[in-house]
Amino acid sequence: MNTKYHFQIDQSEKAQQQQQKYDLEEKFLSRPKNGPEKTIFKLSVKQGVTTINIISMIMVLFTMLQMLLFYEVSFVYFLQSEETFNLSTREASNTVGDLLFWTQVISIAFDILAGSTHDLNGRRLTIFFGFLIACSAMAVQPWIPSIYPGILITRSLIFIGLSGPGSSPLVADYVKNKSRGTASAYIGLAAGIGVIFGMFVLFGMTKELSYKNSYSIAAAFALSLAVFMLFGIKDVKFEKKHVVHLPLKEKIRVKFNQIKSELSTKIELPLCLLGALICRMLNVISTVYINLWLSTFFGRDQESQVQAKTLSASLNGTSMTLALICTCIIGILSDKFKPSNIFIIVFGISAFGALLFTFNDKPDGIITYISVICFNIGNQTQNIAIISLLYKTVEKGTRGTIIGLSNSMSAIGILILSKLGGFLFEEISIKAPFIFVGICDALFIILILILKKTGKLKK
Repeated sequence: MNTKYHFQIDQSEKAQQQQQKYDLEEKFLSRPKNGPEKTIFKLSVKQGVTTINIISMIMVLFTMLQMLLFYEVSFVYFLQSEETFNLSTREASNTVGDLLFWTQVISIAFDILAGSTHDLNGRRLTIFFGFLIACSAMAVQPWIPSIYPGILITRSLIFIGLSGPGSSPLVADYVKNKSRGTASAYIGLAAGIGVIFGMFVLFGMTKELSYKNSYSIAAAFALSLAVFMLFGIKDVKFEKKHVVHLPLKEKIRVKFNQIKSELSTKIELPLCLLGALICRMLNVISTVYINLWLSTFFGRDQESQVQAKTLSASLNGTSMTLALICTCIIGILSDKFKPSNIFIIVFGISAFGALLFTFNDKPDGIITYISVICFNIGNQTQNIAIISLLYKTVEKGTRGTIIGLSNSMSAIGILILSKLGGFLFEEISIKAPFIFVGICDALFIILILILKKTGKLKK
């Protein structure tokens, strides 16, 4: 009798353990408050988070963006320089399109892999080794004698490496939900400063140096910041309790089911993924095609290249300074207003810029400046709006993977525009890629309005 009674209890407990093991909906348990809520830089942070952790969190995107902007803006001129490959504008356009395409094909899988690595092995080493790979490839690139396969390999390694830092979900790890929009604003501000630093300091001050020297300087600076972050980032508990001790194969299966459930039940996530795709196409416009368009007004000799680079730095520097202000505003507003309304505003800005650009015919005219300002403000604020909503929507255990999936969608956006944009640029009009992205922005706004009207999008 007693044996049967105890056996039934054991069976019940075992069943409960099995149910908890595979339960994706982990219930929230209220925690006792230990004194006043902890804040750092006016952010409500989780227990155990330090100021160094927050600074490192902010520095990740700064380091990534200053490196990436320097590389992307200089890349067209790198290909056209007499010091390297001496390509014409048409040849550079085709080459950039091909390199963008194949780079993104290679990096799409690595974006998801990097996100999964964050969820399985932690953030700190994933971020550091990502920067190490990217910086090494950048320093080596000017020494490569051929575009294929040499430059393709180094460019791919740069983007593969940056997929690690780019998939980092540190905001969701360190900051409480109510402050994640503001935290995204801080990161956006740091990213904007990184863009300006990459343009004015790295690109602007090294424009007369050889590419071997300028690329080495940029890589060394980024790597030094990565070393600081190696010690400043702390891995926190990033998995649900019932998943931590599962075998790796079982853990992957549970996480896959959790991701599938989130994507199918939260309309905000697919919307963010689509927005990331369109946003990255705009990024290609503001970093690659605007410089291709500018290069049509200048020659390939050293003096003409310096003039083109100076104008490019002026355009991007001015627009990014204004984008910094708007980034902070959008991040703060993301904590106060519905994300759908924020999305309409930020995608509307870039759509207006594309419309205005159709009337542009002077590289240094007022329309050029206003258009580029709209492109960069739109691009930076779109990033903040998307990432802020992602941070507020994703659950513990899949944060890195979802962010990685968002980066993969961004890569697909680059993939689309690298091929289609090259065709539009060469065969239809040098303004056609700008118009195409503007149309995509407008269609995305219409989609949001439809979802709001039908009640499917409530946020």
